[in-house]
Amino acid sequence: MTIATPPRLGPDQLATAHLGAAVKGNGYLVLGRSIDALSMSVGRGAEVNHRLGLVMQRCPIIWSAVEDTWTFLTGPRTPLRTETVADLTLLGVTWPPAGARVQLPAAMPGAGDPVWVQAPGVEAELPGWSTVVGAARRTRFGGW
Repeated sequence: MTIATPPRLGPDQLATAHLGAAVKGNGYLVLGRSIDALSMSVGRGAEVNHRLGLVMQRCPIIWSAVEDTWTFLTGPRTPLRTETVADLTLLGVTWPPAGARVQLPAAMPGAGDPVWVQAPGVEAELPGWSTVVGAARRTRFGGW
């Protein structure tokens, strides 16, 4: 019996393989139909990532040195209640409009270029938008 070994891909190849058609030629991701994003401060992002890990969710995360934010790549956006929008705004969580571009990290990023905090997994699915929104809202009460 032979066990297949998954190919060893670099983070940029993983992104293209995992994120698929949303990845465009110049190394950017177009948000909308199949993929979306939430951005927040590095500190809040670390807490959100911890909370996602507690429920066995793993999310590709990009660090923007220019803005000093973490951007979580998620499944498609779902409608938000007014109270949820208010909570996220209070927490400094933002979400780009559909059609916006997110620059993907290069294999050899230069100074100021985005880098992977957590690169996409080979076969992992993106966590749902509401899962990441919920984790972000729970950070309002601290306790991690």
